[in-house]
Order: sequence, then structure tokens, then C-alpha cells
Amino acid sequence: GGIDIYSGAVGTHVVGNAVALPVGQWVRLEWRYTIDGSGNGTVEMWTYLSADSTAHDDYVVSSTVAWPGGKPRDVEFHLGRDTTSQMYVDEVAVSDVKIGSAVPQIAAPVGVITESDTARSITVRKVRNVAQAPSVEVALPIRPAKVRRVGQVVEVDSAVSVARRKVHAVGQVVESGTVAQVVPAHRRIIGQVVEIDTAAKITPDVGNVSRAIE
Repeated sequence: GGIDIYSGAVGTHVVGNAVALPVGQWVRLEWRYTIDGSGNGTVEMWTYLSADSTAHDDYVVSSTVAWPGGKPRDVEFHLGRDTTSQMYVDEVAVSDVKIGSAVPQIAAPVGVITESDTARSITVRKVRNVAQAPSVEVALPIRPAKVRRVGQVVEVDSAVSVARRKVHAVGQVVESGTVAQVVPAHRRIIGQVVEIDTAAKITPDVGNVSRAIE
């Protein structure tokens, strides 16, 4: 059998495909309606006898038709002859572009898979080449690897005692009533001083110059 398209409740025939559909296998049908603002337009139909095929087996387009109500509203599928037959509809999709097959295409049949213990190298399927990184002369700031945060410093008026780093321990002091002679660490022995009444002349070579006031 074939596929025919009708418009309106009275069943006005619009167009039909020119190939017979096979029995017992899935087929794919695609329709495209092109209707203007006045409700007039055409309908196209592609027939794929193999549901996953990328090449259609039949293509038809109708003449310009005045669609009732300005656009198709309902889609109905009917068996025209054999009432004991069954028809299944699956993978229905609506779009403003041509859809194509509902399953991905297989480029070639897959051979028999055999099990092997041999390790295979891992290869990337896609490689993206990146351009050379531009050279810049801007110095980048040096950031420390580790930062230690200290708390806020609090100012105080209290005096802090200065501690000696080294302490020399002395023995116990013993009080004694005996007078001890004080010995200077450094001394210079001078002769005996003799007092005289004779005035000495002051010269510039000896000490500071002084002037007596009478």
C-alpha cells in the first residue's frame, strides 16, 4: 500500500506517494507544510523504505491547496483496505527543519569482538592545537607561599624590666667591722708638694691662659 494525504473533513485528496510500502518492517515518512498567511500552501512528503536511511526512496509535492481553517489541525492514520492488518507509529517528531533519522548512522558493520589480554595504548580521539603564548614584559607581583598573621599591637604605659641575658652569681656578703683599705685600680705617684710664696709666670705652653683681675 501507499500513503495519501487528505484535507478537510470531507476528505479532499491532496497528494500520495508513488511507492508501495513493504510489509513487516519499519519505514520513515516526513511531511512539510508550507502555508502562507491566507491559508494557501503546499505539502511535501519524503518516503524512506529503510527507516534509518539518509536517502529517500520517493518524494512528492502537492499543488497549492486552500487548507480549511488556514492550517492543518489534526493528523489521522487509516488503513484503506485490509481491516485485519496492523499499523504501528513510533518516534513522532515536529520541527521547523527537516529532521532525518531518529538513530545515529553506522558507517560500517562491526566485526566479531574477540577477548584479548594484550594491553593497548591509549590514544586521544581529538587534539586541539593552541597558539603560542604571548610574551609579556610586565612584572608579576611576588606572593609569599605562606603568610603568618599577627594580632593587633596594644600600647601600654607600664615599664618593662630589662632582663640580663647573662647573670654572674656572687657569694654571700659577710658584714665586718674591720676598716678595709681602698685601693684604686690605677694610680700615679707624684712628689711632695711644697708651698711657696713666689708668683709663677704663666706661659701659653702650660694649660689654659688666665688673667687676674685686680
